Amino acid sequence: MQLFLFFNDQDRLAASLAIHYDYDRAYVPSMHRVLARIREGEPWQVVAGSTFEGQGSWGNGAAMRAAPLGTFFADDLDMAATQALLSAQVTHAHAEGDAGAVAVALAAVQATRLRGRATLPTPCDFLESVLALLPQSGVRSRIMRAQAIGKVASVQFAVYHVRDRGFLYRRPGDSAGVETQP
Repeated sequence: MQLFLFFNDQDRLAASLAIHYDYDRAYVPSMHRVLARIREGEPWQVVAGSTFEGQGSWGNGAAMRAAPLGTFFADDLDMAATQALLSAQVTHAHAEGDAGAVAVALAAVQATRLRGRATLPTPCDFLESVLALLPQSGVRSRIMRAQAIGKVASVQFAVYHVRDRGFLYRRPGDSAGVETQP
């Protein structure tokens, strides 16, 4: 499976993910069902949007696939963001899952561009560069909150409080939540 084969071809990416799906990997139960249904021939557009009572997944799987895209497209922020979004939509048909993937790709772009430099940005400046192309979302709001807290506190303190002591962006009554997004 080569990365360059999937640019802009979500159908092909979905098919490849389903074909290469390994039941023994540590996927969450919903993703086991998504990939099995795609492998059985259901359209990824229908399957991805049907999870979590029709909300789509807010999970971190799309974000986990995004870092290599950011590194590969380190010379083009727009392309990195676009490819992360296209990749996320195949399995996570929720705006927050998509935004998390874009955030990770943009962070990977910035980290790749900084490799080998003697001077590195502050954590707040690094987060500012991630916010450049990130759509309005809960993920964006939380990154902005971390950035603001990080100006007066440690990174560890900011992460703890942005995540609301372990849960990020979960409201009472939600059947799904983002627990591991940026």
